Order: sequence, then structure tokens, then C-alpha cells
Amino acid sequence: MSWRIDPIAATEIDARLAAYRFDHHAISEVYVQAREVLVLFEGLLNAAQTKRILLLREIRNQRLGGPLHRPR
Repeated sequence: MSWRIDPIAATEIDARLAAYRFDHHAISEVYVQAREVLVLFEGLLNAAQTKRILLLREIRNQRLGGPLHRPR
């Protein structure tokens, strides 16, 4: 975020990247390659979260006497 907003930070970041021979193109290329993996990983996390919520709901229902029980 600093790279986009703060011109001083952008200059410093660009200098560090240039020291390692990275440029905007190289960074964009890596981001595009990683984006697919990150989207897959996010999908897996969302699926795990949904299963966790369903499992906790089932445990709660079992403890309270079944799915028809309504809290007071």
C-alpha cells in the first residue's frame, strides 16, 4: 500500500527491488502466477470454514436436544 500512496516509500521500495534486479514487470509476473494458487487456497479456506460452522451447529443441536430446539 505504501508503494501506491507514499512517493518516498515508493522510491525506497523501487531502489531495493532494483538492487536485486527486480522491476515492475517481474513483480507483476510473480503476482499473476501466485494469484491462481491464492484463489485456490482461499476456496479451500472458505470450504473448511463452512464445514467448521456446520459441525459446530450440529454439535450445539445435539447438546440442546435436536435440531428443532429453539433458544428462549
